Amino acid sequence: MDAEDFIRVETNDGSASFQPGDLVEGTVRWQFAEPPQEVELRLFWFTEGRGDQDLEVMATIPFANPGAHDRRSVSRPA
Repeated sequence: MDAEDFIRVETNDGSASFQPGDLVEGTVRWQFAEPPQEVELRLFWFTEGRGDQDLEVMATIPFANPGAHDRRSVSRPA
């Protein structure tokens, strides 16, 4: 990535932590010199603390026909 390239994921209310069943709403924005072949957002959960850590991808949200400069809305249950 070039210095001016970026990807940003922002939730509508600024939250970064959700409970199962919560609605995750926000925006994904990116800027690249060239259009990417594909862009997808992955929502995942994880546990930490005593014992083993667990991680699971709960949803993969592909964005069709991404442009070099693009912005997409997301609304999905956690």
